[in-house]
Amino acid sequence: MMTDLESNAKEYVNMVWNTLFDQSLAAADQGLNPQEEESRLGIVSISGKWNGFVNIYLPSPLAVLAAEKMFFLEPGASSQSEVQDAVGEIINMIGGNIKAILPEPNQLSTPDVIWNAATYAWPERLDLLADLSFKSTCGQTLKVQIRQKA
Repeated sequence: MMTDLESNAKEYVNMVWNTLFDQSLAAADQGLNPQEEESRLGIVSISGKWNGFVNIYLPSPLAVLAAEKMFFLEPGASSQSEVQDAVGEIINMIGGNIKAILPEPNQLSTPDVIWNAATYAWPERLDLLADLSFKSTCGQTLKVQIRQKA
């Protein structure tokens, strides 16, 4: 059964993606596996009355496309720092929307972007509250997760 948090998160991810890229996302049955596919990881933490993280996994080609579209770049012209900025901005916008429906008061951190998601180890025990997979119009899948501190 889908919780209100999952339902709202799906709506926010679609809204942010549509706002930034003028594209909609479809639900995907099978999300990307950051251990098997080179991907970028964007993370924001939310702290206060509710404590946890919102994160996004973007396969490398989709992260590059996002940066090119966000910064109006020619294909193949994005730098690593532009890709990191794009991933950070995407998760910042998604996290900000999710933060707004969590118990107040709370604060959103600045985003962290992990270049190689497969090497990242979460620093503490977290409960996975939502694990949402989406397919972009270019056929790449992305994953958004909400994790609460245990």
